[in-house]
Amino acid sequence: PPSWPRQQRMEEPQRARCGWSCTWQFLIPVFWLVTIVVGCFAILPWGIVELRRAHEETHVQAWFVAGIFTCLAVPISFWDAAQHFRHWYNAPQQRLVIRILWMVPIYAVDSFFALRFVDANIYLDTARECYEAYV
Repeated sequence: PPSWPRQQRMEEPQRARCGWSCTWQFLIPVFWLVTIVVGCFAILPWGIVELRRAHEETHVQAWFVAGIFTCLAVPISFWDAAQHFRHWYNAPQQRLVIRILWMVPIYAVDSFFALRFVDANIYLDTARECYEAYV
């Protein structure tokens, strides 16, 4: 349609000849979705059952669960930020959105390390709070 911005009209011919890159762009979200489903519904319950069989303490199980969810949250957040960089049309607003998106991996990694290294918790939380104040 003629009301589309010029940049979007120019992408249509490129879309017809993109070949492998279009397939790659489609497969990445599918891969992430499969990873999330397998991680949450297969690896997580299996790991907890195995840790219970080995009579591991509760905090070891918590480390395992925190590690799984950290490994799921960080790549998803990076993917979202990468998509904002790829489709950089509204820079002032997207810059703020990317700052907020970076809070997910920072909080996830901070929480995992704070759970794992209890004595270093105050230092990790200080770094996290500094970034939160920046955002």
